[in-house]
Amino acid sequence: MQGRITSYDRKNNSGCLEASNGEKYIFSGYSWSEQNLPVPKDEVEFTFSRTGSIDEMFYRNKTIYNQELTNPAATPESLRPHTNNSTSPIDIEHLKSAEYEKYQVENKYGFISWVLKALKNFADFRGRARRKEYWYFYLATIILIQISRIIIYIINLEYISYESALPLLSFIAIINLMLLIPICAVGTRRLHDIGRSGWWQLLWFIPVIGWIVILFFLCKNTSPQNNKWGPPAKVTRLL
Repeated sequence: MQGRITSYDRKNNSGCLEASNGEKYIFSGYSWSEQNLPVPKDEVEFTFSRTGSIDEMFYRNKTIYNQELTNPAATPESLRPHTNNSTSPIDIEHLKSAEYEKYQVENKYGFISWVLKALKNFADFRGRARRKEYWYFYLATIILIQISRIIIYIINLEYISYESALPLLSFIAIINLMLLIPICAVGTRRLHDIGRSGWWQLLWFIPVIGWIVILFFLCKNTSPQNNKWGPPAKVTRLL
């Protein structure tokens, strides 16, 4: 489909375009397949993914941009000389490579790596987290809590005296309390990844209905658009 870029926010790496049929769409900078940054008024072509979001964008009739144009006004604005060197194709390509290197590395993560990442960002309530990061860390906390319960059960059977087990019980209690912050943080980032505020976690205090809603949110796939919390935590296609 063909259209025209109407706006682009470099900070959020997202913008809007108007299709030839008059419909307006929001696009992510990760869908942009050209080296130059998108610029309003540029004529583009784009395709849709199976989810209905814009999958790929590129210049309309892009072959003419490889020709020498005698009329400067006919050159797309994003291909005209920029005074800011940071928008040069080389810098942009470098930025793209740096952004996607993280995604390529995370695609090879296992259970331990995701748990360690969540612990590393134990107090980060601002970013975004994909489903694997949240659910692997949640599973790790459940395993740790169950181990704690087994230890307490053994103590209650009087195989170990309470006095001698008191330091161990105190340590278990401290560990469980310490896990509260990172599980809230990774839950907040998981909600950010679908475009929702971390305050939705308060639904945990509403039995049944609240639990169903929050579980639905936490299980949703990554939103492909940039939002105020940053770029998507996961991409399905690399530029």
